[in-house]
Amino acid sequence: MLIPNDLVNISTGVAKLKETFKIFVNQWDSFDVVLQHDPLRNCYFITDGWEKVVHYMGLQTGAILVLRYVGDYIFQLTVFDLNGCESVAPKANDSPKGDTSSPN
Repeated sequence: MLIPNDLVNISTGVAKLKETFKIFVNQWDSFDVVLQHDPLRNCYFITDGWEKVVHYMGLQTGAILVLRYVGDYIFQLTVFDLNGCESVAPKANDSPKGDTSSPN
C-alpha cells in the first residue's frame, strides 16, 4: 500500500521507519506492519504484514481506505466499501472457520 511522503514526514518521521508499526482494524485487533521507502519513486509503502490486513478485512479493489496515524507507531484503519458504507472488521473470534490469519 502506497503511503504519501507528507504523511510519513509529518506524522511518523523518517527516524522511525525501521520500526514495526501496528495497524488497528478495530478497537481490539491489530496487525504488525513495516513502512519501507522506495527511493526510485520517492514514496513509502506498507510492507511485511499488509497481506494479513487485506485478507482479514476481505479488502477488494475499489475499497476506500482511511489510514490515520495515532502516534507511538500506531495507525487506525477505516475501510469503506464500494457503496461508501463503512466496513466493520470482525472480532478475532468471529473469523471465518479455518482462517489462520488472526491478528496480533
